[in-house]
Amino acid sequence: MAAKEKFKVTKTEEIELTFYAVRSKDGKWFRTKGYQGSGNSWVEDIARARIYAKPGPAMTQVTFWAKNYPQYGVPDLVRIKIGSVEYLDQSDEVKERILKQKRKKIAVEISNSEYRINNYIEKTKIDKNYVDREKANIERLKKELEELKNQ
Repeated sequence: MAAKEKFKVTKTEEIELTFYAVRSKDGKWFRTKGYQGSGNSWVEDIARARIYAKPGPAMTQVTFWAKNYPQYGVPDLVRIKIGSVEYLDQSDEVKERILKQKRKKIAVEISNSEYRINNYIEKTKIDKNYVDREKANIERLKKELEELKNQ
């Protein structure tokens, strides 16, 4: 079963973007391994290949591999041109994430207030006004949380 497309395209336009990659003579693509990386430097799938925004770094890799491993030949510098750009609407997802963060923040504030009331009353002699203010704050936050849940 195919994955559900969760993006809504709002606009599409044609634009020319150019990227660069390095391909060996046997058809494999160069990938970077990072600092003390492991695994193969050359992969079959272009999706795992290292893509460069400028030709200079890609040409450096071509020179490096041709100079240090001449038995494999000079790798090819590949120019990749892309012509379509899609703008994706994320407004609903962003609103939902913001509401989720607000709900969590309010729940944490409620929990902290309840903790302060329960632990400070038992351990110290607290002013009754402080406890009343905290309880009023809890009620206000619970109402606000309920309003956010209804949105």
